[in-house]
Amino acid sequence: MPARETLLLALVNIGFNPTFGSERLTIEAHLVDFESDLVGADLYLFFLKRLRDEVRFPNVDALVEQLQKDRVAGLEYYHSQEAQHYRDIAQSLIHDPKPLDL
Repeated sequence: MPARETLLLALVNIGFNPTFGSERLTIEAHLVDFESDLVGADLYLFFLKRLRDEVRFPNVDALVEQLQKDRVAGLEYYHSQEAQHYRDIAQSLIHDPKPLDL
């Protein structure tokens, strides 16, 4: 598979999915506005900002409503001037994965 050297916005949950009663730690990354096949691709996650703590929602509808708010907040931050520095660092790592002096 050819390398895709593009930054994509992802909303990531690292936790236990308490709304569904899971006791297993998972990492889930939802790529925003992305529809393609990633089977066999190398993916790297660069964390820019923590949006909120993990919450147990009373039902799936409440969870979906919060995820929609998280998507808006994530997009706003990703495109902000504040995040530009971190996007530049991530982009440089994609093209030249040597250790950086941060």
